[in-house]
Amino acid sequence: MLLLPVGKLYIVSQACEAMCYGCFLCIFIVSVYTHLKVSRRTTHTNILFTVAFVMFIVATSHFVITLYRIVYLLDNDTKEDGSQKSLGNATSWQAIARDIIYMTQCILGDSVAIYRCWILWDRDFRVVILPLCLLSASIVSGTIVCERLSTLTSYTGIFDPSVRDWIATFHAVALGQNTITTGLMAFRLWLVDRRSKAYNVGRSLFFATMLLLVESAALYFALQIVILVAFLSKSNLQIIILGSIPPVVGITFTLLTIRAAFLSKSRAEGSAESQTIGSIQMRDLGINIQISEEVVVKADSNDSPV
Repeated sequence: MLLLPVGKLYIVSQACEAMCYGCFLCIFIVSVYTHLKVSRRTTHTNILFTVAFVMFIVATSHFVITLYRIVYLLDNDTKEDGSQKSLGNATSWQAIARDIIYMTQCILGDSVAIYRCWILWDRDFRVVILPLCLLSASIVSGTIVCERLSTLTSYTGIFDPSVRDWIATFHAVALGQNTITTGLMAFRLWLVDRRSKAYNVGRSLFFATMLLLVESAALYFALQIVILVAFLSKSNLQIIILGSIPPVVGITFTLLTIRAAFLSKSRAEGSAESQTIGSIQMRDLGINIQISEEVVVKADSNDSPV
């Protein structure tokens, strides 16, 4: 068990969250421009932009509340070691709000990952039955975690026996769900790529799509593993990473949306064939799917939680 001073960990965590939130702010501004000037206006792209906007609001709320909590407590605690005790108190309104917002962002990211997987598999609900079950488990465990943390009477926090197993469940289920949805989307793209060879569609578009998928999943997936390992080893080093998760979820989702929009535009401008802008339709293959802005955007993994 590795336990470091809580006050210092929260300060470092806030610094990391500030950097991630700054990146998210810039990326979100670019996404607004992309949605208005680059993307094709469809129901799907409007939905994704709305999700990005909600994620930005949630990440902003988390950043503001955690910043207020640290500044307020460090400024008003006059007792020796008081700041550490106050920051470790999970029953204050700031801590409760922070936990609820964190869980909300993670569940929102996981929900979007399932939605993209569902779209990519031609809206086949059979494919997402397991991810939906895992999402339900995340919602239940996350709700129980928030409820029990808000009623703790000691300063043991996340390692309290009454909440420890539920937190581990939340992190493990989220990691499993993101792995499954990412794998399903990657497998779908591979199937489309393999079947396209006979029709001379080419690999470059599929390779670029696969690269977007892997890159978008990498950072969030790595943070999930680190947090789960730190928690299971009963180390509070995870505090440093936890604050960065809300903006990272937004970055993962929004950055992929931007890149997909520009990829779609460049493909459309460079295509000499008559086809739907930014899309390659493969109906002869029995695959009613467009590897386009509408599908590339969905080929993300999660946005998620840890």
